[in-house]
Amino acid sequence: MGDLARNIAADEAFPNSSDTDVIFAYMEKHDACLEYCQAFYRVWGMYERERARERLFRKQRNAYE
Repeated sequence: MGDLARNIAADEAFPNSSDTDVIFAYMEKHDACLEYCQAFYRVWGMYERERARERLFRKQRNAYE
């Protein structure tokens, strides 16, 4: 996971998008290895679950800004 994050941060052309199709297309275009794609998929799942928990937390506490 760390290698993937460092490579994304160092790649100025990496898509600034929350659309996984755009990101995977970019990775495929640049011949990302299977392990990088799998790592991205796992990390994206973690991100989505965290976002869902945060939304629920805010909703329960009426904490939306």
